[in-house]
Amino acid sequence: MIHKKMLKFLVMIGCMFCIFSTTFSFSLSEKVALSDAIQAFPDYETKNKALEKLLQHFKQKNQIEFLQSLKQKIAIQNLKHKKLFVSWEIEQKLQEKPLSCEVNSASLFASYFLEKDIKEEVILSRIPKYEQNPLRQSAKLVWWNPHTEFVWKIHWKQTKNISKLTGYWVYAHPVSKALHQIGVPNEVKNFKKYDIVDALLQGNPVMFWYLQANVDGNIDTKPVVWYTKDGEKIEWYIWQHTWLIVWVSFFTNGEINEVYFYEWKNLDVQVMKYKDLAYRASFFNMMIVKK
Repeated sequence: MIHKKMLKFLVMIGCMFCIFSTTFSFSLSEKVALSDAIQAFPDYETKNKALEKLLQHFKQKNQIEFLQSLKQKIAIQNLKHKKLFVSWEIEQKLQEKPLSCEVNSASLFASYFLEKDIKEEVILSRIPKYEQNPLRQSAKLVWWNPHTEFVWKIHWKQTKNISKLTGYWVYAHPVSKALHQIGVPNEVKNFKKYDIVDALLQGNPVMFWYLQANVDGNIDTKPVVWYTKDGEKIEWYIWQHTWLIVWVSFFTNGEINEVYFYEWKNLDVQVMKYKDLAYRASFFNMMIVKK
């Protein structure tokens, strides 16, 4: 059954379609009226149906741009009220191994887009690994490169003690390649708020790297430094973590206020101020989004 407001609006569209059938041109006042009429609908689904109806009728480039801008405006309005929430399609699962946050996040990311359960092992089996101890060469610590493979062992615990250095981490590009291999088109981007919002507007979660607080609630910003055999400098931060951003809220000026994301220790959605999360993400500055 068509909502009464929806029916009234579609009648208005029909009238306007007849009036402007030769030019398909809206005046500013008519654009405002359309915008107000769409905003008056009680739910996001009804608003989207109205917009789709408009898009079917008005194909000229200038009107398409206007109508798409309306659609984005509605999406942002819903984000402000925390209604555009992509996580209902994500079946959150705790990571299977002590240090498998990257493949856990990637498995959820893949499961969401492929619409089937993708196990951690499916991702893990497609990423190169290096599980040998770091070496000392000319007073430098030489180890492998998390930009190209997993470094160290998935069942161990993290420590900054150089003589007992352990850990398990991998950065975005090897994960991105593994996702491509199982049929998830994606790209690695820098951690930027506009790209985050753009992904959410399309209904897509965002996988990102950031720095957790330690057990005392503090952020350890002093890295362990080593060099690859090719001489590339690697800065590793203990408590590095990955997860999925599933929505954001906005200040009235349009800037992001809070970021909502899944955390690795429980099944609840966590919330953090964007400025705080952006600072924690700045040590890695990478995220994976659907392409």
